[in-house]
Amino acid sequence: MVRLTPVKTLNFGRYKDVVISDQGEFADRQTRRILRTELINNSRNPDAFVKATLMLQKRHSKTQEWQDVDSFDGAHLKSGQEVRMILSSSQTLSVYEELKRLYKQDAFHQHEAVIVLQDDHLVLSERARDVIIQLLEYDDARLWEALDHLSPGIIDDIVHYGILQKQKQAVEQFEEQLAKDNWDEREWGKFFQDHQWIFGHNLSYRFLDLYEEQANLAGAGFDNTGTNLLDFLMITESDASFLVLVEIKKPNSALLAPRPYRPPNIYRPGTELVGGVSQLQSYCHTLTHQAANYGTNARELAKRGIYAFEPKAILVIGSTSQFDDDINRVSSFELFRRGLHNPEIITYDELLARAKHMVNLSTQESV
Repeated sequence: MVRLTPVKTLNFGRYKDVVISDQGEFADRQTRRILRTELINNSRNPDAFVKATLMLQKRHSKTQEWQDVDSFDGAHLKSGQEVRMILSSSQTLSVYEELKRLYKQDAFHQHEAVIVLQDDHLVLSERARDVIIQLLEYDDARLWEALDHLSPGIIDDIVHYGILQKQKQAVEQFEEQLAKDNWDEREWGKFFQDHQWIFGHNLSYRFLDLYEEQANLAGAGFDNTGTNLLDFLMITESDASFLVLVEIKKPNSALLAPRPYRPPNIYRPGTELVGGVSQLQSYCHTLTHQAANYGTNARELAKRGIYAFEPKAILVIGSTSQFDDDINRVSSFELFRRGLHNPEIITYDELLARAKHMVNLSTQESV
């Protein structure tokens, strides 16, 4: 990942006096010439950020401080009059070297892209912003090749940074909507479809990709209408891919019945949980039967290198916050979940925690 280091800004309004009088000529006198410079924030012409004044200073004795001579109002000049301040060649060189130093050193900081970091937000100078916009509008692949040559890997870093920022925003939205608890199953399904990376890899460490949304398992093909609709059909990412069925319930779906099945410490699974498990097990059985008999769906999948032998299923439902740290409720749910061969049950808060963990890992790797 590209390291962005804050740099100092121009110290606008800063005065600096540079003595330009010849040392031998004015060392013992009570007057001297100086160049007074000031850095200004010139929004119309950012390159013109140095303001300079040639001035005469005086003192009454060698032990006193130098004082600015009163300025002369040019409006009082009469016709034919003029005011001159003639500089020797060495004095002129002193003026040139000081101005060159200012434009060379301070201009470097002004043109730096990153000026300061504030609350994790980048603040760019107006000139830097204009330069970046011009670069983005320069539609030529050679530009990006040149950037990658100057800083190998920078293009990949920029892409990775953009993906990471979108993932962070998705995690924030996930957490916000989980707290509000007003999305229905379809809205949650749409969110997970837009952010498939949240599933990342399942607990068998196989990476997943979306194959079909709202798949029909009863019709002639997955994209036909029908009654047995599954929220997602996903596939493992490999040379030979395998189906993974995903069913989405709501975060507030009860994981356990409100009262013990066998008092005082045994709770039966909630109706939505049992229904979701039965639903997925039925779908898995249907696909396994079709695969064994090489039915329509099986043939369609095989052409794409996808197979449905004992497909894995994932049920997203409820939240462990429902247990209120009651050890009996926690154990009843976990024993039920661990006793299932299929589907895998994951709660919304567990899925959120995994999404946060994945983003944190990506952030650490980018540093």
